[in-house]
Amino acid sequence: MQRIILHIGHHKTGTSALQSFLARNAAALRAQDVYYPDNPGNATAAQNKISIGNITPTGDWLNDQVVANALQAPDASTVVYSCEALCLMIADKIEEIARLKDHVDITLVLVVRDVFEQLQSVYQQVVKRAGYFGELSDLAMATSSIEIAADIVRKCQDFGVAINVLNYSTHKHDIIEQVLRTFPNGDALVAALAGLDKSAIVNRSMTFSELNLLSEINRLGETNLGMLVSDRLVNELPDITPELVPVDPATCEILVERLGESVRYINGFLPTTDQLTLEYAADIDAGPAFTGAHFSAAQLRIIAECMHEVSNTQMPPALPSVEKPGPRRRVKRAIKRFFGLNKRQTS
Repeated sequence: MQRIILHIGHHKTGTSALQSFLARNAAALRAQDVYYPDNPGNATAAQNKISIGNITPTGDWLNDQVVANALQAPDASTVVYSCEALCLMIADKIEEIARLKDHVDITLVLVVRDVFEQLQSVYQQVVKRAGYFGELSDLAMATSSIEIAADIVRKCQDFGVAINVLNYSTHKHDIIEQVLRTFPNGDALVAALAGLDKSAIVNRSMTFSELNLLSEINRLGETNLGMLVSDRLVNELPDITPELVPVDPATCEILVERLGESVRYINGFLPTTDQLTLEYAADIDAGPAFTGAHFSAAQLRIIAECMHEVSNTQMPPALPSVEKPGPRRRVKRAIKRFFGLNKRQTS
């Protein structure tokens, strides 16, 4: 029976780098009897740029894309999909996946991350691509990736759907190999692809200066400009070292108490060497002080070009100004935009 590997994220766990690797090396994978179906986003991903993966998560994506595309390649023993937006949609599809067992064998791959690391990275992402300009602590109170992950795993257990869970925090430098090892004959596949480059940096986080600029753009309601600036900065200048916003001690204490059960549950599906932690570094609440904007000539050129493009191009309507609503409403709007189909493709 044909095997389908469905990599569903989570957000900020090396997904963009994985998708770039799979898209760049689709032919090499095919030679190893692994089929990575084409999608308009693959060309973008192959250039080490942000993409949506090889599923467009709209409509009946499970049957119309995942199953249908696999059936079009009956000679492929393994078919692979990757789309991190699915981690927010998959829970409602798990029972249906279980009913498909007689026709296709679907295994989920879910990558998780230490709570505070992921919170800091997701905060950056909602500023970059969802128009958010509020506080990290407000976002932390509204959503949690590890609770979403625990819900997915519980439902897989309830309906007998196979799922592999990996910890990005302990495998930052070899997460692509770790995902490949979840495929049938994974060790042999990793060996066969050992010579291929897996070091590309895709969808990096921002520096403090970049993040503060984007927050102010978002505060004005110019979300489209913010995404344009963000996408070009990360796509064209991937090697800049990011700076993560610190998590305040009060928020840390609340999250440790609230998320302990979900972390312990997920750890039951991870090796003892790859356990998630709810501990945070002693300096996580200190962080370097923001002392003003610092941009290189390359960063300034990109920012200026984006402003010029917006002033001379008919852009899609921006979100209405969201300065008046309070923190809770701002968070809800940003989450809805980010956790919707926000990951637009770039050229």
